[in-house]
Parts: sequence; structure tokens; C-alpha cells
Amino acid sequence: MAAAALALTLGSSGFAAAYLPLWLVAGALVLDETRVEGVPAAAHARLAAGLAWLRAESTTLARALFVFLGAALLVFAPRGGGVEPGLWSPATLPAAVAFAFVEAPERFVALRFAARLTPPADGNSFLPAVAGYVRTVVATAWPALLFGLVGFLRDRYTPDTRGVVAFGAYAAGLGLLAFPVASMGVEPWTAVHVVPLLALPGAVGLAWIARGLRSHARASDPAWLVAALLVASAGVVGYGATAAGVYADPEPGSEFSQFAQPSGDVDATLAAAEAAIRDSSGGGADAAYVGDRLYTEQEYALPPVAAADRDAWGARLPLQWYFERVDAETTSVRTAAEFGADAPPVVITTPARRVAVNTNLGDGYRQYDLRLGLWDRQVVVFVET
Repeated sequence: MAAAALALTLGSSGFAAAYLPLWLVAGALVLDETRVEGVPAAAHARLAAGLAWLRAESTTLARALFVFLGAALLVFAPRGGGVEPGLWSPATLPAAVAFAFVEAPERFVALRFAARLTPPADGNSFLPAVAGYVRTVVATAWPALLFGLVGFLRDRYTPDTRGVVAFGAYAAGLGLLAFPVASMGVEPWTAVHVVPLLALPGAVGLAWIARGLRSHARASDPAWLVAALLVASAGVVGYGATAAGVYADPEPGSEFSQFAQPSGDVDATLAAAEAAIRDSSGGGADAAYVGDRLYTEQEYALPPVAAADRDAWGARLPLQWYFERVDAETTSVRTAAEFGADAPPVVITTPARRVAVNTNLGDGYRQYDLRLGLWDRQVVVFVET
């Protein structure tokens, strides 16, 4: 079950790819602590115990590996619907396996890593992304960061160190470097990947400070009681302010808002568009975007997208994924007059161009209004009837 869950996790979020190396490196640093402290025999003993466990559980681990590979094949291999080869065709099964285990990881690495390292950087460069991520953690989770640093130092320089505390601190520190790379942008919500790791040393730091204040507290001196209450409430105040900003009604320009797809129902529009595409007898594109705001120099099945086309491609989201699901061929034009007599069965434009597009298309199209984002992302979809 754990192996299958790991494959599903990797398929659900790119952040999951950062956790595995993060845990391995943090675990290696914890294992190496005894060598740094001058007790290499203890490190060798831990390593030998780990190798002995691997040998003892080799059969179970091999079975888990096969389960993981099978689940990963189902998750990452193409299953038809516009992306060839298909998983269910025996003739293309080897190519589907190659896509799942070779091409899919290559695409992930090209999108998240190579595009940032190849000059000129196409996307978020590494150092600005890390700096932005650190600023986000400091601004939104400073209590966890402060208590985590105190707890790590307190536990690190005591005779009886605990590996789990050091693991959380090492993983959080490395996460400040890893998660900005795994992320496509520097969104405030991505700090959630580091804060739980900081909670391990943070609990130690908070407990140590609280015990110190309590040991000096006296019933006749309320100042110590006030200090203890301030320390205990620091986390609540810090997180409360962040939560108030996150869960408040979003407004344009809010640093916490994501211009994501709202909860509006798109099923009726998509059903009509799919039917129109299926019944179309034309040999051209199935769907066309009209207007400078939606126009791109070329069409993209998947990111990365050229810098010049990024704004227009982003303004289309998430329609690209719906059209790909029905194997629709898409194109874009600056004006509807470019269609001539061969207009596609589905045309997408902005409200400002509704009248012009309707005039060029003439009768035979039904209009649907869709909100693709919270603000300023409304489109009009013309579907042939």
C-alpha cells in the first residue's frame, strides 16, 4: 500500500519529487552526526544495522518495488485521448512504458530544473526563487522558524541529542532550497511544505523556553507570568495573522490570492463543445482562440511555454486541458476575420470581442460565458449548433 501511495503521490504533485531526496539527505546528515562528534564507530554501527535491515527485508522491498512500478505505469503512461502511444494497445505498450519511465521524468526535469539553468533563464531563476521562498517563510511562519532554530541549537549542543529533532531541522533547511526549485513559482502557500518540518525542532525550542520561564516564575512577580504568556501566544498570533489573510475574502492584488479557476460550472459548455467537435466534418482546427490576449505564436501541448506566449497561454487555462482530453486540435488568430468561411466548431474570445466575433461567425453558434479566474479572466465560448 505504501509503494502504491508513493506512486500516486508523485503523480499528483511535483512537490513530492523533492521529498524523497530531501529525506535521504537529512537522514544521511543525522547518521553522520556521530562521526562529526568524533565517534565514527557509532556511525558505522548505525550503517551496518541499516544494511542488515535491508538484507532481511529484501523480499518485501522487492515486492514493494514491483507494486510501485506498476502503479507508476498506470499514473504516468499515456492512455490515449490525444497523446500517443496508448497504454491499452499491445502494439504501443513498449512505447507507453518508455514514456512513463523515461520521457515523463525527462519532461519534469526539463521544466523544473533545466529551464532555470540554461541561460537566459526561462522562468524563475534559482537564487531569486530561493530568496522569495525564504522571505515568504519568514513573513508567514516566523514563530516556527524562530522556535525551530532555538530547538535545533538547544538539542544539537546537548549530550543527549535526538535524531528526529535534527532530522526536522536538516530537512527544513534543505527544503528552503529544494521546494523553490520544485515549484513553478514562489506562491505563499508553498511554505506549507517547510513549516511541518520546522515543527519538530520548534516544539523543542518552545518547550525549552517555556520551562526556563516557569523555573524563574514567582507568584509575587507577575512579570514572569506575562513573559511566559507572550512566548506561548507568539505562535498563535503569528499564524493567526497569516490565516486571517489567507482565509479572508480575496481581493485583486492580494498577496495570498491565486488567480485560479473559480467554482463555476463548466460542464454544460464542455459537453456542448465536445459534441460540436465530434460532429464537425471540417479538416481544420477544432477550437480557436481569438484576440491578442489569447493569441500565441505556436500551440503548446504542455509547458514549457516561450516567454512571449506565456501570458496568453496562461489566460487560456484550464481550457487547454479540457480540449486535450477530447483530442481537439487548437489554433489562435488575432481577429475572427481570418477564419473566412472555415470557422472551427468552437471559438473562444474575450467579452470585448464578443460582437465582432459574433458578426464574423454569423448564425449557427451558441454563446457561453465562462469565468476562468477570480478577476479579469472571463471568456466567451461560441459553440456550433
